[in-house]
Amino acid sequence: RFFPNPVLDKATLVLRARPSASIEVRIHNMAGSMVMTQHAATGPSIAIDMTGFPAGIYGYTAISEGRTFHGRFVKE
Repeated sequence: RFFPNPVLDKATLVLRARPSASIEVRIHNMAGSMVMTQHAATGPSIAIDMTGFPAGIYGYTAISEGRTFHGRFVKE
């Protein structure tokens, strides 16, 4: 889950991952360009700061313990 959606500045991504799991989050714009990569030391909740990013639709890929999660969100 990615909330709030739409995002103003800060959001939280919650995954089905162990609390001690390492998580890598990659955020890309709809053109497919990577705009952010974040390595979270522990899961399952990751804070994401989108301050300064232009409004639009973004996608994310989160990788943890061999599992991959995908989704989209709107930045206002």
